[in-house]
Amino acid sequence: MTMIHMLDKWQGMDTYVEEIQASKIRTMLETETVEIRGDGKVETVVVKNKKTEATQELPMDLVSINIGFLMDTKAIRSWGLELEGNQIKVDNIMNTNIKGVLSCGDIATYPGKYKLLITACSEGAAAANTAYIYVKQPKKFTVGELYAAPKEEGDTQPKASESPA
Repeated sequence: MTMIHMLDKWQGMDTYVEEIQASKIRTMLETETVEIRGDGKVETVVVKNKKTEATQELPMDLVSINIGFLMDTKAIRSWGLELEGNQIKVDNIMNTNIKGVLSCGDIATYPGKYKLLITACSEGAAAANTAYIYVKQPKKFTVGELYAAPKEEGDTQPKASESPA
């Protein structure tokens, strides 16, 4: 197995990187795939070292491509959303600095965020609930109580929050 990565260092959790480095997996940094060759199936892959520009042809049986995506935020910047780098700043229920505009997934950021698929799924659920409350404006509960356990014996629904005086 050979892992090819375009950057000069691995990205990921330290333990995973250490496990790969300690394994029998061949790793190639600052390398890009130029061509996949074969007759009806993968046979070789041509790679190029980004520093030296040298190419080499490697025998391969299978290629798994994992390409990240860097979003062009030019349009988003014109909307007036508060950004941190190329990401949209959100609160814990996926609100942006503009009322009614939500963001979730890789484009959203907040303190302590983990960039994992499961996090994006959770953020999607939070954004959906926040959107529902924004659009429907239910009077029976607040976002914090949406899925909260009943507070008193016999309660089956969250209590309506009291309005500040």
